[in-house]
Amino acid sequence: MNEIKTDLDLADQFSSSIFDDYQTALEFLTDNPDYSLLKFRKITEELCVLIAEKMALEFSSNKLNDRINTLDDSQIINRNTKNLFHDLRILCNDGVHNNKKTELDNDATFIQETKNKCLEKANTARKYIIELFEDTYLLLKLGKSISKISYVDCSDYGFKKIIFDAAISSSYLSKLKAGIAYETIAKQATIGMPLVVDNTFKLHHDGLLKLAANHYESAYKLSFKESNYHSDAKQLYQHCDAESLFRSAKIAASGLVNGVTEEEAFQYIKIAADRGYNEAVAFYGAYLFDEKRYEESKEYLQQALKVDSALANRYLFYIHSEIEFDNKLALEHLEKAIELGCADSIGELGILYHKGFIVEKNNDKSEVLLLDGISKGSYVAKRYHLIEFEDLVGQMQKGMQDFLDQFDKQSEQIQKEIEESKPKPLRVIKVGRNDPCSCGSNKKYKKCCGKNESPTPITTKNSSIFG
Repeated sequence: MNEIKTDLDLADQFSSSIFDDYQTALEFLTDNPDYSLLKFRKITEELCVLIAEKMALEFSSNKLNDRINTLDDSQIINRNTKNLFHDLRILCNDGVHNNKKTELDNDATFIQETKNKCLEKANTARKYIIELFEDTYLLLKLGKSISKISYVDCSDYGFKKIIFDAAISSSYLSKLKAGIAYETIAKQATIGMPLVVDNTFKLHHDGLLKLAANHYESAYKLSFKESNYHSDAKQLYQHCDAESLFRSAKIAASGLVNGVTEEEAFQYIKIAADRGYNEAVAFYGAYLFDEKRYEESKEYLQQALKVDSALANRYLFYIHSEIEFDNKLALEHLEKAIELGCADSIGELGILYHKGFIVEKNNDKSEVLLLDGISKGSYVAKRYHLIEFEDLVGQMQKGMQDFLDQFDKQSEQIQKEIEESKPKPLRVIKVGRNDPCSCGSNKKYKKCCGKNESPTPITTKNSSIFG
């Protein structure tokens, strides 16, 4: 067995899947920490299963929380290891929570603060994962005690390296990582942009998403070639990498992939969901809710609850509060979504307290929850707090009135300038037959220009009507 010098060496002691997930988490740690949290969560689940398999223990639940407690109840893990598992489960829920839709937010400071908090959580999760690696390594007696290991420097990684590796590699995993990199860059490009953007920005943003979709498509096709079913093309969607398929279809559903309709895209998402890919299960359930297919939606969302899905709990809150009118159960799902790290659900609970719906009206508690949601990155909480607690509407109305007053003043000034710039009226001069001719010949008009004409009025410029 190779000597363990770094955290990557330690991850390699368990399985190729755990090693790949840990390396991917490090590669995205700086630029996309929420994806790193998702990978750390997956590693936590994999370690839990690995310990159970080694100890010939069968789980009766798919929920990570229940599985950790089962290991503890069976006295397989000690209290410290149990606490590490639970700390990681809670810490990584922000990465597991998947927003179905994103909105452009023009507050760059707000978004950067949110990212910094997520990065702090990801770094803490990395520390916990390494401690859990060490505990699991000793528990499974994979080798002697581990000497002090060094952390791999994440500055050696980055999107440029990820994209370059994808260009020279035929590995499906490298293509998947590049797709995530492009998708992250597209998301970051929206920071600081106004809600109404010009066509140039849209082309740039959509172009990045198309690049992401192309890499995801390459990833799931390459993963199929690496499978045992590659000889049967009809089995492509059933045996390719489910994450790559889901991510590709999600972009296609927005109309950015040529040759793939929205209906076809959601069929692929359904395939990924039916194959058990957790994010796809919750996402497809949310889609069915938006399509008002509530019974089907509820079925998928309840299935997603098996893996502690914040998105599923959030949409089940909508079903029970808006469709089935079971306020007690609705509130339970909303509180569970909050427990699982859904910042928008914190904002929604704050809104409920402000409106007095389901819960007793309490403006003080509402504002506390909204501010808590804002501190954790909730756009829903931020928008509602601006409108209801910072009198955004009043500020907008005052701003509009100030604009109209200024517009009236400018209009008056412009009208005045227009009047002053108009040509002065012309004076009509009647020339007599015996008057000097106006052509300057010094002859009488009747002997000059008016020789063959009757006297005709002529006009001269630059003379006042009163002159």
